[in-house]
Amino acid sequence: CRALGCSAFRANSGGWDDHLTESHVEQCVKSFRKLAEWAEETRVKVMMENHWGLSANPEWMVYVIEQVNSEWFGALPDFGNFPPEVDKYKAFEMLAPHATFVHAKYTAFNEQGEDPKVDTPRLLKIFRKAGYDGLYGIEYEGEGDDHEGVIKSKALIEKHYARLR
Repeated sequence: CRALGCSAFRANSGGWDDHLTESHVEQCVKSFRKLAEWAEETRVKVMMENHWGLSANPEWMVYVIEQVNSEWFGALPDFGNFPPEVDKYKAFEMLAPHATFVHAKYTAFNEQGEDPKVDTPRLLKIFRKAGYDGLYGIEYEGEGDDHEGVIKSKALIEKHYARLR
């Protein structure tokens, strides 16, 4: 990462198993602690994304981040990655104070340019309230032209971000 000029990278928490336990969480803490030590030495931050497995549980993510307790380790919240049974807005309220970077993921747009599955103003307010002033990386995973999807995503974020000021 450092040779490429990256300031941060994502590492997954692991675990596809539906039967994850506290021992899996503790192993995740140990692994991310080692990565955070490496991150401090190399000055490249490590981020855990809410991606799958252990990180599909926001309480576990926060626990891991707090146990590692390093400025070189944080969260990479993704708007579209929590499973349906998780209240994503409550989850983002938990993760936002630990955010190093944010993935703004969209899949579709209505006539007003909004993604019906994502309350963008609410999410931006959550991150702003938590003190996050970093970048929002765009991920468009919808149908059609991906370039057009990214342009619409950018316009959506800019529209609501401007209203926060």
